[in-house]
Amino acid sequence: MKRIPSFKYLFGVADVLILFACFVLSAYILRVDSNVSIIQFITESPLNVAIFFLLALVFIIIFQYNQLYRVNIIITRAAHLAHIIKAFYYGALNVVLLSILIESSNLLDSRYLVFVFALIAIPTLYVVRIEILRLLYIAFSNTSFRRNVIIVGDGKAGKMLATKLMYENPIGLNIIGFVDDDKAINEEIVIGKKVVGNTH
Repeated sequence: MKRIPSFKYLFGVADVLILFACFVLSAYILRVDSNVSIIQFITESPLNVAIFFLLALVFIIIFQYNQLYRVNIIITRAAHLAHIIKAFYYGALNVVLLSILIESSNLLDSRYLVFVFALIAIPTLYVVRIEILRLLYIAFSNTSFRRNVIIVGDGKAGKMLATKLMYENPIGLNIIGFVDDDKAINEEIVIGKKVVGNTH
């Protein structure tokens, strides 16, 4: 059985809580009766609350499909944000269906639910996922373990990758060297990094 890394659980639980809270807050903002407290709003609409929680779980599946639990996406701010927005594009259909399901509710105006939810959820996910959890993951990765890597080939792409990892290495990767069939062993490819073997 394939083991799921613990950081995926952390991001997954955080996502469920954030999305559920954003759904409830969005619905509360759009409530028909402004005198209703948030506690009263929740207790008087258990079906809507259950639908919100179910939709939060559906979003987790969409996030997984859009690779938001992959390390290379998590550690890269621009790619991370782009995948969040892409996931929301696909998830918007589910929110529209939700609006139809609760259209007859006398507790809230569901016509603007998608818009309000996106306005609240995207910035919240950006702050929590990208600015907090991502940095915690990077800090934990650097202090807790290092991964050794070998780069296959000494072409332009390999040299650029090695140089990038030497100066911008958020998760503690340690470059052992290069594997190349056309270079002699111990021949230096980039500063301090040599050929350590071949593919044969």
